[in-house]
Amino acid sequence: LNTILKDLHSQEAENAKKQLKINIIGIKNPLLKKYASEILELHRSGHGVRYIEKFLQVNHNIKISYSTIHRFLQQQSESGEN
Repeated sequence: LNTILKDLHSQEAENAKKQLKINIIGIKNPLLKKYASEILELHRSGHGVRYIEKFLQVNHNIKISYSTIHRFLQQQSESGEN
């Protein structure tokens, strides 16, 4: 039963990433990869890069610089995914 639940959870996570169509090719920052879907969701909700930077710092206790987030969002829009 635990194996089935783990498989189901991983499939749901994969489906969520596919729905967001995240282009993670070329991303070297492991934190950026981990929180990519959340960053895109916040951006699509109308939040700016500074807000996203502070949100990650307060809610996840991580520091991803403004410029890194900005570059990631630019890469997503250039690939036609955002």
